[in-house]
Amino acid sequence: MEISDLIEAHGYLALVVGSFIEGETFVVLAGFAAYSGYLNLPLVIVISTLMNFAWDQFYFWVGRSHGPWVLRRFASMEGKINRMLGLLERHHVPLIIGVRFMYGFRVAGPIAIGMSNVPWTRFFALNLFGAALWAALFSALGYLLGNAMELLLENMRRYEGWLFAALAAIGLIVWLAFRNAHRQQSP
Repeated sequence: MEISDLIEAHGYLALVVGSFIEGETFVVLAGFAAYSGYLNLPLVIVISTLMNFAWDQFYFWVGRSHGPWVLRRFASMEGKINRMLGLLERHHVPLIIGVRFMYGFRVAGPIAIGMSNVPWTRFFALNLFGAALWAALFSALGYLLGNAMELLLENMRRYEGWLFAALAAIGLIVWLAFRNAHRQQSP
């Protein structure tokens, strides 16, 4: 079975599962697959939006209902959460929209927002907007990457399996490196 057959058969499922592991990498890969004709770009954006939105809603709920427990259980998050709470007082609209773009605040940000006095209805609306913006941006990045690769490689179909594998490997290596660095920084 070719990698292209796997992408066509399981690409959307991989996008859903991948959003739990490393969202940006999988969304870029899905955008690349959409450019190659294996996935539908609007559907990639919708799935990515919904998954990103759902995760942030979940973390908001965790902060709202279990915030003090999170601070006791995960002491390493306390500094990030406190920093986010300070910023929320002045800039909650851009922070809610942009938290998904802030490295290191992907989980702590929505938890902190849940612990703040931001109404859930406001978070819901701004989170949905931010998730749609994030999904469109990273999907488009993957799509444009496919276009750039095609310009560089006239006969891209011959190399696309390798390109998908290389992008997935690079994404995994970057994720592992950041994860390892984060673990080394934690006491």
